[in-house]
Amino acid sequence: MNRLSQIAEWLIYGLFFVFCLFPLATSPLLGGVLLCGLIRTKPMDYRKSWASHSTVVLLFLSFFLIHLLSLLYTEDLSAGWKAIEIKLSFVLVPLLFLQSLQFRFDQLRIAFISGLVLSSIICIVHAFSISGEIGIGNAFAVSRFSFLVHPSYFGAMLVIGLCTLYCYPIKLTGSWSKAVGPLIGILFLFSLYSTTSKQAFISLLLVAFVVLIREFVRVKSRYLKWSLIVIPGAVLCLVFGTENSISNRFKEMYDVIQNRKAVDRASAESNSTRVLVWDSAIELICENPIAGVGAGDGVNALIQRNNEKGFTGVVEKKYNAHSQFLTTAISVGSIGLFLLLLILLWTLFKAIKTRNLWAILLVVVMVSSLSTESFLEKQAGVVPFVLFVSLVLFNKLPILQQADENKQV
Repeated sequence: MNRLSQIAEWLIYGLFFVFCLFPLATSPLLGGVLLCGLIRTKPMDYRKSWASHSTVVLLFLSFFLIHLLSLLYTEDLSAGWKAIEIKLSFVLVPLLFLQSLQFRFDQLRIAFISGLVLSSIICIVHAFSISGEIGIGNAFAVSRFSFLVHPSYFGAMLVIGLCTLYCYPIKLTGSWSKAVGPLIGILFLFSLYSTTSKQAFISLLLVAFVVLIREFVRVKSRYLKWSLIVIPGAVLCLVFGTENSISNRFKEMYDVIQNRKAVDRASAESNSTRVLVWDSAIELICENPIAGVGAGDGVNALIQRNNEKGFTGVVEKKYNAHSQFLTTAISVGSIGLFLLLLILLWTLFKAIKTRNLWAILLVVVMVSSLSTESFLEKQAGVVPFVLFVSLVLFNKLPILQQADENKQV
């Protein structure tokens, strides 16, 4: 049994390691952990865990069941069952946390950070290898750089990685030990920049805003307080005041928002498509407000509505709603949307109650990511989401070592 527990523990670490490196491996790894847990866990252990976490499990289970019930009125059953397969993590992951399996958060954190480091290095090497053919600027951009996983997913994981480095610093011995964390942070920032993901950069800005407010309140020195204003302001001026891929993409987004009524209906550009797709998505939600159109018919219904409205570029690319909140509302209605929001609100409540900054920042990143990406429509998004949220809701996070609030800085 001890050997089985060790196997399960290392499979859990492997699960967090492959998020961005090899997302297809998450399903077999999750299955392996569950199998070990089923053999290892006694019925009495399940009852004890259920008594403590029944509300959380029921919340996840309800979100899954609302998708399963929607198959009753789904026309495209093939797509419907595929959606159910993807959402199955909302059942399997809570079951995993009910089992009597043990893991160390420090090791889990190292596995997650190590996976991001290796993914970043592979993406950088790959970008250099193709730069001779398409140019260095094109190689270090969007999916040409982030070829292992979608840039938005990779960007979100990198932001969570930066939050992890800040809240749970790497502690090593040796003369170079203090430089390891900052160097990894620089690597993550470079990779984040190379994804050119607007959503990831927005998440980073929101996280930085929360952290700066916290640090501004905590520090006593007025010079440090001013530095917390001046230095980030200078960085933002440098990023948005010069010509670069990030500032150009945000300028394009601003121009589209300013002229949203005149957006080209044939456009396939990412900013324009969001304006067009969101318009069609809101119409569908208003027409099917309670139960939606069904878990398998959401994409087809959206494509059909876009076709009716003459959004040819969007139809050709078969774009989804580019917002998990809109996608959920289209597929399973306001009931499913309410359950998804409840999961996020419950996680935020738990994070604030335990005063865990990492958990609070996690919610910020997840809400931001779900707002402009259909993050839970692929295994690469849904597995990390449910696992990270479960760490908070099942009390698996260590207490953060808070600095002395009375210390004069």
